Amino acid sequence: MTVKVENLTKKYISADEEVVAVDDVSFEVTEGDLFTLLGPSGCGKTTTLRCLAGLEIINGGRIEIDSDVVATPDQSVQPEHRDIGLVFQSYALWPHMTARENILYALKGRDWPKEDRENRIQESLELVGLPDVGDRYPSELSGGQQQRISFARAVSYQPSVLLMDEPLSNLDFKQRRRMRRLLLEMLDEVGITTIYVTHDQEEAFEISDETLVLTDGKEAQQAPPEELYEKPTSPFVANFLGEANLYSATPLEVNESEQTVVCEIAEGDTRLEMKCTYGDEEVLENPVVVIRPEDVKSKVRADGGTSNNGVITQETQEANQWEGEISRQLYRGSFTQNIVDVGDITIKMKTDKPILGEDETVTVSVDPEDASLVLGHR
Repeated sequence: MTVKVENLTKKYISADEEVVAVDDVSFEVTEGDLFTLLGPSGCGKTTTLRCLAGLEIINGGRIEIDSDVVATPDQSVQPEHRDIGLVFQSYALWPHMTARENILYALKGRDWPKEDRENRIQESLELVGLPDVGDRYPSELSGGQQQRISFARAVSYQPSVLLMDEPLSNLDFKQRRRMRRLLLEMLDEVGITTIYVTHDQEEAFEISDETLVLTDGKEAQQAPPEELYEKPTSPFVANFLGEANLYSATPLEVNESEQTVVCEIAEGDTRLEMKCTYGDEEVLENPVVVIRPEDVKSKVRADGGTSNNGVITQETQEANQWEGEISRQLYRGSFTQNIVDVGDITIKMKTDKPILGEDETVTVSVDPEDASLVLGHR
């Protein structure tokens, strides 16, 4: 089942103000895919999901499910007639009903044949790996178990589209990681087209076929997770997805055949020339340099005083190599974040282990292909 959203707009209007929660958003979800709406709090992702579910009347655009128009500003198909399942962030299980009764309630609401209900309840419990908890109340279940029952209820009547609103956010770190893997296994088994809302980049990257990043109710970028991280199209996306060194730049010398440009970046009294790559001429109008900390390399001193964080080639030595001082080291378990000051310009560098110590000098470099340009704010 495909889902198509065209120019979706949702406004909340009161006596003294108008808030545009979703602003002209468009996307299409391929049948069987897991599509993620990703962004910070207040970006419009949950409102978009509520519009898809039929819980909000839209102010502009249209929503189609399997080529059937289910929402325009003038007409809206009721939620129970949209053939969707909805998993809430809060689980939303009836506290006075057992797990079995919660699932039965959903089947009754969709007029599931009476003679098949008990079998379907048991199949749903087995799907989520909880075949023996049907007689327990939500208060007798852990958070992870409640979320699995919520999922079982949502898919019990075999909807064509599943909507999930930050379903793992109430679980602790280890539970979330376990539930991600289980969720992928369950979704693979049922094969339902799924639209998933989260603010967690790692979660989105692990589970998504395609991701749409939202900011302030607008589309920021849509792409598969790998492309979003490696080829962000704006400073917001680059900074929201992981960490990034971001520098406003002034183009000095453009090589169109190689699609490289020598830029100047400046901070305080420090001026650095940096060779960068670009993919679109438009970015040269107002460029921002994006460099991931893991792409910053440290040079091994002749006396072995530093750790090597990558090989510095002869080409790199001719461009984008600077000497700086380590002003801070942040230990983060699997890696160390080194803050290197090159004059007044700060460079974040990720290494497996600490290099030297704070206040010591290190030579850092960036390959030109790892210093990419995106369009800054106009």
